[in-house]
Order: sequence, then structure tokens, then C-alpha cells
Amino acid sequence: MKIYLKKLLTNLKEVIFEPVSFWKKQKDTEQHNLFTEYFLPLLIFTSLMVFAGEIYRGSRFYLIYPLMKAGRELILFILFYPVSVFFTKTLMKTFGGTKNRLMAQKLVIFSLTPVLLISAITGLFPFLYMLMILKLYAFYIFWNGVEVSLELPERKKSGYILVAILANLFIFSLLNITLSGLLNAFI
Repeated sequence: MKIYLKKLLTNLKEVIFEPVSFWKKQKDTEQHNLFTEYFLPLLIFTSLMVFAGEIYRGSRFYLIYPLMKAGRELILFILFYPVSVFFTKTLMKTFGGTKNRLMAQKLVIFSLTPVLLISAITGLFPFLYMLMILKLYAFYIFWNGVEVSLELPERKKSGYILVAILANLFIFSLLNITLSGLLNAFI
């Protein structure tokens, strides 16, 4: 367990603080359990922080609202992940590269790292909502990942990055609005 946590924290630190060198290492690394070993623990941590933040706020004296809010966070990212990987992978072929599912998974999972960490912080401390702007760092991580790891024609890389980011942003926004509407409908 200690080795696993050390590896997870090392990856987190490298993704956030050294994205270029991190992506250079990831280019040749075969990791097939990214979802269960990296993404899911971060997602569960984020959901627990949202739950704890809602309990701490005490605006609701019953557990249903905090559970639903944490569940919304969990469902949002679990639904977003496969759809995002699909579009990221499909766009690779469209822009002159070869479809690489493993690299699409890495791009999606590692670029979601700052989003999940900031969501955990703002979930626990909602008054720090202005930190949400730091989620834009995910675009920088994605950009570096594409630049370093993908073999696309040089003239099409920036187009791929822009279209992939916009497609994923649209999907995330659509899922977020839908799930927020469902949450509000039940309350």
C-alpha cells in the first residue's frame, strides 16, 4: 500500500509540476491499469471531499443532499471518461495520426488531474471557488501531452489540440449541466 501511494503521489507531483518531462517518460511507458490505479482513487478522493464539504457546511441536516452531490461528481467523471477517450482517440485518425487508445487514455486521465484536485479543494472549502480558474491548467497538460507523445503531422497538431479540447469541454459541460439539473430536480 505504501508503494502504491508513493507512486500515485509521485505521478501527481510530476503531472502538475513537471508536465513536459512527465510526458516524455509516459511516451514509452505501458500502463494498462490507469483507470483503476490512478483515476479512480483521485475520483473517489474528490467525491469524499465534496461529501465532507457538504456535511461541514451543514446547510442540510440530512445525508441525502451531500450523498447526491458527491454521487453527481462521481457519475460526472465516470461518464465523461469513456466518451472523452473515444473522441480523443477518434480525432487522432482525423488529424493524420494513428488511433492509439492507450495514449488517448493517458491524455484524458492525466489532463483531468488538476480538475479533480481543484474539485476536491473547492468541494471541501466552497468559499475557495475562485480557485476553479486553475482547472484551465488541464489544457496545458493536455497540450504538452499531445506535443510530446503523439505522432501527428506538425501542421495538424495545434488543430487537433484545439478541436480535442473544445470537444471534451463541450461533452463535460453537457454532462455537468444535465447532472446538475437532475440533482436540482430531486431536491
